Amino acid sequence: MADITVQGLASGLPSDLVDKLVQAEQAPLTRLADKKVTQQTRLAAVQDLNAKLLTLKAAMEGLDTKSDYQLRAATSSDEETVGVTVSGAPAVGSYTLSDVVLAQNDQKRHTAGVASRNDPLAAGTFAFTYAGGTEQEVAVSGGETLSDLVDNINALGAGVTATIINDGTSDYLVLTGDDTGAANTIQITANTTIAGFEAPDFTDTATEQDASFSLNGLTISGASNTFAGNVSGLSIDLLKATGAGETVTLSVGRDTAGLTGRIQSFVDAYNTLASTLADHASYDADTGSRTILFGDPAVRSIQFQLRNLLSTPVDGLGGAYDTLAELGITTNKDTGALEVDATKLDAALAADYDGVAKLFYGDEDLGIQGYGSRLASYLDDVTNPAVGLMQGKTSAIQAQIKALDNQITSTQQRVDISSQRIRDQFASLEKLIADLNSRTTGALQSLQNLTLSSQGR
Repeated sequence: MADITVQGLASGLPSDLVDKLVQAEQAPLTRLADKKVTQQTRLAAVQDLNAKLLTLKAAMEGLDTKSDYQLRAATSSDEETVGVTVSGAPAVGSYTLSDVVLAQNDQKRHTAGVASRNDPLAAGTFAFTYAGGTEQEVAVSGGETLSDLVDNINALGAGVTATIINDGTSDYLVLTGDDTGAANTIQITANTTIAGFEAPDFTDTATEQDASFSLNGLTISGASNTFAGNVSGLSIDLLKATGAGETVTLSVGRDTAGLTGRIQSFVDAYNTLASTLADHASYDADTGSRTILFGDPAVRSIQFQLRNLLSTPVDGLGGAYDTLAELGITTNKDTGALEVDATKLDAALAADYDGVAKLFYGDEDLGIQGYGSRLASYLDDVTNPAVGLMQGKTSAIQAQIKALDNQITSTQQRVDISSQRIRDQFASLEKLIADLNSRTTGALQSLQNLTLSSQGR
C-alpha cells in the first residue's frame, strides 16, 4: 500500500478562504465609507461655494449705499512742501496754503563738551523739566561717565532724549524734546549741581515752536506738523516751510479711480463665483461625467437668481442708466463671465457720476434697489450663518456625515463580531479535522503494519 500524506490545511480548504470571507463581511463598511467620502466632497464644495458668495457679498457691500460713493481724491500742487490725504468725505473744491512754518522740537547742546564720553564726571545732580512738567533728577556719584548720564536720562522716560555727538575732538551732550510745539521746552533747573553742566553751560541748537500756515487767508497753528480736522475729511502734513509769496494748492475731487476699482472688484468676485459654480455643478455630455453638485436644487437656484438680478434693469431712477450694459459691463455669451469696457465705464462716470452711483445703490425713498443693494441683500440672505440657504445645506450634509459615522461604528462592531466568529469556526473545523486525520493516520498505519507482517516482511 502506498504511503498516505496530508498536505496544506487539515481541512483541505484554500488557505486564503478566511480572509476572503472576512473581506465579504466588510463589504458594507466599504460602501458606507464611499458614501461618507462623497458627502465630505459635497461638503467641501458647498463650503467653497459659500466662501465665494461671501467674497462677492463683501464686494457688493462697497457699492450698495449712497455713502459708498462719497469717495474723494486729494492732491497737492507741491508734495515736497505740503502733503494731503483723505480721511473722510471732504467737499469737492480747492484750498490755498501759504506762510508755512514748521513745528520744531526744543534742542540743547552742552557748549564746552568733554574730552571723552568715558571719562568720569564730577559728583552732583543733573536736573531738568520738560514741557512744564515735574522736575527730573539724575544723581552722579563721581564715577559715572557722560555715557552713563545719557543712559540714565533716557531711562527716566521723561520726554527728553539724550544723545552724544562728536566733532572729532570732544564729545557733546545733546538733549532733544520728543515733541514739537512751543510748549514743549527743556529747562535745566537750578538743582543741577554737576560742575560745567548747569543751564548757562548749554546752547540752544533748535527752538521749540508751533507750526502755522495760512489756509485761504485764515491763520492756523498747532504743536504738530500734521493737521486733521481743520478741513473736514482731510489730513494736512506740513513738510517744508514756504518762502515769501509761495503758495500750495490742495485740490479735492471725486475719486473715480477708486470707484472703478470697487466695480472691478465686484466683477472679479462674480466671475470667480461663476467659475466655482461651473467647477462644482457641471456635466460633460460627451463622457456623461458630472461634478459633485450637478443638479443640486440650491445651486440651480443661486445660478438663476444671480443671472436674474444682474440682467433685470433698474427702472424708475429717472437717470441716464438703467442697465449694467450701459456702463460697459456685459456678460460674455460663451463663458457667462462679466466683462468691463473700461473706456465706456470711464465715460459714464465722467458724464454722470451720480447716475452711475444710483444705478448701484438705488433710491431708498422710492423703494428702488440698485444692482449693488439688490445683490448685497440677496447674498446676505443666502449666506446668513443662522438661517441662510448655504448654512442649511451645510448642516444637512454634516448631519448625513454624522449619521454615516454612526452606521460605520455600528457596522464595524457587527463586522468585528462576525469576522471573529468565522475565524473561530474555521479554527474549530481545523482542529476537528486534524484530530480525525490523526486517528485515521494511526489506524491506517496499524493496518499497513499488519499487512506487511502477514507478507513476511
